[in-house]
Amino acid sequence: MKKINGKKIGILLAFMLVAGAVLAMPVSAAEAQTAITETQQSVSLSVDESTPWDSKEAATIENKISRILAQPLNLRLSYPTTYNLQYIRTDTLQTPGDEYSSASGSYKLYKVSLTDPNYDYYILWMKATGLNNNDGLIPSYLREVKPGITLKRYSDRITDWEPFSDTTTSSPVTITINLEVSHGGGSAGVSEQFDLQQGHVGPDELNTNAYGYFKPHWNGNYQGSQGLIGGAEFRVPKGSGYSYDLSLRVTGAGY
Repeated sequence: MKKINGKKIGILLAFMLVAGAVLAMPVSAAEAQTAITETQQSVSLSVDESTPWDSKEAATIENKISRILAQPLNLRLSYPTTYNLQYIRTDTLQTPGDEYSSASGSYKLYKVSLTDPNYDYYILWMKATGLNNNDGLIPSYLREVKPGITLKRYSDRITDWEPFSDTTTSSPVTITINLEVSHGGGSAGVSEQFDLQQGHVGPDELNTNAYGYFKPHWNGNYQGSQGLIGGAEFRVPKGSGYSYDLSLRVTGAGY
């Protein structure tokens, strides 16, 4: 048998190690491309009657949100219709944005103009939109947009909410969000439509007891802009004003 000297054995082993590394590289790259990372961003704001708000900034952000929620099926932008409600204020939230997603939220407060000897009633109308931040090279996906209200006092209660049920679709549909309430023999309400391009919209978190909360959401897996509209009525003891926390969360994903 022909002998192989030590130098040749060393060269052969080195070659085998390099070849193995080269062959392993495409597998590792392929595995890395299939690993999707999710990130979440959350922002919040405490609101009561002493909290200042910027009407000009609110109008700018609301216009941005309305354009994203614009209805190509009905060829019009998204604006609420109200009756027997007194407009109080509009607050807004925006996430900082990361490599995958960003979100904006508008929270419009109304007081119900109906008589009740024991309670005052308010409606908070929420609109939120998310955007996947796709730079054209690395695809990203919008996974969830979630606005919300959380009451801060034991005495206050959430009494009604919209959306009340779930809607899921793979093609565009127009959704009507209609919150109609009755007190003292009369009724009041707010209504608005938006187009759901894809995914699911519905109530996600709800508590109607003390320190209650309502947080609707959109969720799916979408390369584009999508949002939702929702509303919550809450009652407070007569003359006690309002006090609550607003929240906005967005989830994005990408490689």
